Parts: sequence; C-alpha cells; structure tokens
Amino acid sequence: MKAAIRTAAATLAAALCFQATAEARVNLRLATLAPNGSSWHLTLRKMAADIGRDTDGEVRIRIIGGGSAGDESDMIRKMRIGQVQMAAVSNVGLSELDPSAWTLSIPMVFADYAEWDHVRDVMNPTIEGAIEEHGFRTLAWADVGWLHFFSSEPVRTVDDLKGLRLAGAAGDSTALDLLRWAGFDPVQVNAVELVSGFQTGLVEAAPLPIAYAEGSQVYRSAKFMNSLRWAPLQGALVIHEGGWERLDPGQQEIVTRHAAAAAATFRSSNREIEARSLAAMKRRDLEVVEASDEFRAEWERLAEELFPMVREQLVPGPVFDQVIRIRDDFRAGGGASGR
Repeated sequence: MKAAIRTAAATLAAALCFQATAEARVNLRLATLAPNGSSWHLTLRKMAADIGRDTDGEVRIRIIGGGSAGDESDMIRKMRIGQVQMAAVSNVGLSELDPSAWTLSIPMVFADYAEWDHVRDVMNPTIEGAIEEHGFRTLAWADVGWLHFFSSEPVRTVDDLKGLRLAGAAGDSTALDLLRWAGFDPVQVNAVELVSGFQTGLVEAAPLPIAYAEGSQVYRSAKFMNSLRWAPLQGALVIHEGGWERLDPGQQEIVTRHAAAAAATFRSSNREIEARSLAAMKRRDLEVVEASDEFRAEWERLAEELFPMVREQLVPGPVFDQVIRIRDDFRAGGGASGR
C-alpha cells in the first residue's frame, strides 16, 4: 500500500511538473511572404530552431510562409488581434503602422547600396521609435533587395510601362493615386494574388525583388525584367507587444539575439542570393532588358515631379527632408558609387 501511495504521489508530481512546463511554453506564430523553401524561409526556420534550443523548448516559433497569412496588410492586422505575434515584413508594410517607414523605399531616391545603407543606418532608430508607439517592437532590420520591373512584355521606356497594367498595392489608395497622376494604369492586387494575376493577364508588370520573383515563380509568366534599380526594399522582423510581453527577460534576449543573427544573414547573403536567383531565372528563359540612360533619365524626371506630392501625401514632410539631406551629404562626401 505504501509503495502504491509513493508511486501515485510520484506520478502526480510528474504530471504537475509537466503541466507547469506546458503552461510556461510560449507559442508564437511568425508570418512571412517568403516562399516556402526559399533562402529567406530557411533562414527564418533556422532562427526558430535556434530560439527553441536556447530556451530549452520553452519558446516555439511556427513559421507561416508563402503568404499563407495574407499580404503584409493582413499580417499587421492579424498581429493586432493576436492571430499571429511576429512577422517578417518590408518597410512598405511597416508604413501602415507609421508612414515614415516609406521614406526608405521611395523610387529613384537612392543610387546604390552604399548610399542606401548609410541613410537607413541613420534613419532606422527613428522609424523604430515611431513603430513602437503603435505597439510593435522591431527586433532587427534586414535586406529584401532592389525592386526591378518584371513584365509580360519588354519594358524599355516609361511609355512602355504606362501601356501595361501595373500592379499596385491593394489598399494603398494614396500610392495608387500618385501612379495614376503619373500616367500609369495601376491594378489593385495583393502580393498573394500576384502570380495568378500575371497568369490571367490581370497584371502585366510589377516592381519586385529578384529573389522573390524566383521563389514565387512569377517570372514564368513575367518573362522580362528591366535592369533599372527602381527602389530598394528593406525588411524587418517585428513582434507585437502582446507576444513580446509573453516572454520573460531571458527569453526576450534570446529572441532578439537570434533575430539579429537572422537579419545579419539576410543582409550579408542577399546580394549573392540576388545574383544567384537572376542567373537561375535567365537559364529558364527570363530576358533581362538593360536599362538605357534614357530610361533612367525618364524615371529621374518623373520622380522629381512626384516628390512634392510624395512629401505632402505619402510620408511626413520633415522625415522626407531628412532622408534627402542625409543622402545629399553622403553624396557630397563622395560616398555614392553611382548607378
């Protein structure tokens, strides 16, 4: 009888211990547009595994990739209501939280990576503070890459592009209005629907990062890419305050550290990934249209015409002015290497 009681007591203690461990475990869902199996997706999976290991399994991160959680607008909304707690989003997506994030992806503002890297290193702390006021913590910044025009027909001039149905971010009415004012024919479509949009002819052109074009297979319908580096796209790993507060201080340090390591991997390898993805798509019949000096000059003139409206309607004027001032100071110092 005593042996039976001891066994029962041990079993109860083990059950209570298991229950306490289960209750202590934090399950977080991380949403991303990164195609499943892509280098971006694999890096996030490694980050999740490292966090799980270093927290002894107490923090588990489930990656919801390939746009399964919707586009970036959907991700932000779902974080606000607790359906997901983390996301890998671009600074365009973050602009839904605070428009200052948009300033680092305005077309034709930046000449090259060196110039862009300098400006964002100065600006990101300010943007982080603005985003935190909306209940989101930026764990780390990363690269997504330059946006290039992928299209179903070759684009050599701005008029060529104006003759095509250009994808525009669904729900971003201001950006769509600016495109219309500039003479384009934007089609509201979210990133999740982009591949089918090209397949059905709803969309005929879209500015996309090279690695995303390969990973999503959109290039199989959009068989042309203009080499113009139209705008850079920055990524961020963010967590909603609701998810952050579920972590104890030690877990927060581990999550932050491994998020920074993942972002460093994105940043150090992204340019190599761009080259590798482009080479792979060219082997599968993607045609690269070299941007002429005339095409670049056309875009620079058009951008200059749009900047006053961008400053008034899309981003805060003082933040826009600060970005331009930092860029111009960098150029004056001989930092930009040219286009």
